Amino acid sequence: MSALKYPGRLPHVAYLSTLAVLCLMLGGCASIWERTYEPRAEALTDRISRSDDVTVRKVPWSRLEATLTELSEAQADRDIHWDEWPDADRQAADAVLLRGLQVSEDPSLIEVLGRSSFKSTDRLKPTDGSLERFAAKIGATYAIWSSKVLGKTDKIVQEPVRESGFRPIRYYDRKRGRYGTRYEYDDWTTYVPVVIEADETAWVVYYLRHRQ
Repeated sequence: MSALKYPGRLPHVAYLSTLAVLCLMLGGCASIWERTYEPRAEALTDRISRSDDVTVRKVPWSRLEATLTELSEAQADRDIHWDEWPDADRQAADAVLLRGLQVSEDPSLIEVLGRSSFKSTDRLKPTDGSLERFAAKIGATYAIWSSKVLGKTDKIVQEPVRESGFRPIRYYDRKRGRYGTRYEYDDWTTYVPVVIEADETAWVVYYLRHRQ
């Protein structure tokens, strides 16, 4: 069952890697919301204009989990694949999803663009502007999120270790026309990977837009 097409069940969340954490620290990579985004196959987000107004809000995890379980069971009871469902049945499934997301508007006026899902030990803030910016980028007018703390897990962090002493310095000797090595006293910092225990949280975000 494709998580890109069918709204049912909680997705297999992706793990935020050490490289991804470093990217977040350095600010040189796309946000975690964007890196884990799974568009629906039928949602051509590259043809949707940027949104100027995005509503970011939270729904309870228990509510979202119950809704996705209901949709997953409904699909399991069918003898045909989601790709072959009649449009009316797909719309009815989306109406169930939107109700679970606490969207009170007419379901026929709302399109599900896709979702982000992952696990992380970082303290993320959906209200810090990064989620809103990505949602606007793909043309969404809603970014509805939920999260749940899963428990403790091991996390690798880089701890600074300060050292001092003599260390070799490579230099070019112009008189001799060759490279040489000299030793200078210096202070430096080395970052050492250390395993610590941290809370792991599962995140799911659905991106919706008003049909035009």
